Amino acid sequence: MLKKTLVLIAVLLFSAIALADVKVVSPVEKYSLENQVIEAGSIQAGETLEIIFSTFSGSQEDWVKASAASLPEGWTALAVLQARNKNTLILHVTAPKTAANGAFQFDSVLEDAKGSQQKAGFLVFVQDDLITSQVDSLKKTANSGEDITFVYTLNNDSIAEHKVEIYSSLPLTWFAPKTLTLKPKSSQQLVIAISPKNYGVKKFSFFTKSLLTEKVLSEISPRIEVKPSLKSKYEAALYGFPFFTPSLLPYYWFNSFIGQLA
Repeated sequence: MLKKTLVLIAVLLFSAIALADVKVVSPVEKYSLENQVIEAGSIQAGETLEIIFSTFSGSQEDWVKASAASLPEGWTALAVLQARNKNTLILHVTAPKTAANGAFQFDSVLEDAKGSQQKAGFLVFVQDDLITSQVDSLKKTANSGEDITFVYTLNNDSIAEHKVEIYSSLPLTWFAPKTLTLKPKSSQQLVIAISPKNYGVKKFSFFTKSLLTEKVLSEISPRIEVKPSLKSKYEAALYGFPFFTPSLLPYYWFNSFIGQLA
């Protein structure tokens, strides 16, 4: 009786090991058993989830192909032909831009050179507000003629990368929009320089916009104060004339004189 029990345990252990032949490398590192569902994490609508598998199958034949099955409506999948190395297979799964928040499940299918297949299920959550932003200060002061800098921090809690644009309510001559790609589960900082064209107190907003969905993801409303110089008081009155005219010569001469004094 004891011998039969030991044999049964051995068979069960061997079966478990034999089934643990799908290894997910990213976005989580885990072996998948047959009919097991792996909780991958959260993404936003429009994002592309990258799933990386090991080609090692635990048998004589390695996996040579990865595909997706049972995708939710509107979702798409694409196998990356040029893998980063010969030991991995990469599958890109994209949620539609109109995807509602919630839990979504699909299967991946790995296949070896002899046509043998095995599935691995994935559970992905779609949700908003995975990208947040902040600045080092909501109030900045500078002298006229100086740039004002903000340290802009972006946090991406999604398991997918996301391309964004940072723009403001300021004139383009003060600040030009910037674009950058946020890596999955990352934090990124950049220094933003504003070039004021006149003095005084100015309230404005920074916006972070998704270039995948064109939605505004965040808004920050700082205030800047530019202290005037004698030269800047006269420059502010002249700034904005589109071209030179002889009638402005006295103003240019006077501005030049003031510039020598400032």
